[in-house]
Amino acid sequence: MVCKSFVNNLPLLTYQNVIDIEDFVYLYQTNQSREIFPYWKFDKFDFECWDDTECHKELRFRKSDIPKLLNCLGIPDKIICCQRTSCSGLEGLCILLKRLAYPCRYTDMVSRFGRNPTEICLIFNQMISLVFNAHYHWLESFEQPFLSPENLGRYADSTHAHGALLQNCFGFIDGTVRRITRPNQNQRTMYNGYKRIMR
Repeated sequence: MVCKSFVNNLPLLTYQNVIDIEDFVYLYQTNQSREIFPYWKFDKFDFECWDDTECHKELRFRKSDIPKLLNCLGIPDKIICCQRTSCSGLEGLCILLKRLAYPCRYTDMVSRFGRNPTEICLIFNQMISLVFNAHYHWLESFEQPFLSPENLGRYADSTHAHGALLQNCFGFIDGTVRRITRPNQNQRTMYNGYKRIMR
């Protein structure tokens, strides 16, 4: 990529016969700015306009849970990115949750947040760093208060009460469906109806 001052001087360089017209056209076209996504057509972020159903669908949290999560994660009132883009902590958290709730592109989030996709990307990255730096210590060891034998028993009881067959399962690594060979017994237990496979 040629520096901007050089591109601005292309007409002068052509006039002085440093470059010919074909070079001018090539250099000018290859160094034009990319087309800007029309983010200004959308309303700015306004959490009050979201209803509970929208929050749950888009962020996987109820609207009333978002302020609690903001407090628990220790999100500051204002987020400032490396190149000075800023937003409220509430908007930053919603951008983080929206991006993590379901795979989507930053351009897909423009209509919800009314921001340039680049800004959304910067805010998301800043939020990931902020949450990780404040809470990574919870992942460094199994010696955590929330993993006490009493709590693990409560988690397992709750999981079983919600329909799990195992009585000693207290958590799940992720929701990835893993294919297994069709068993001779308990086929209904293993079949989840999703993608018509055994898991």
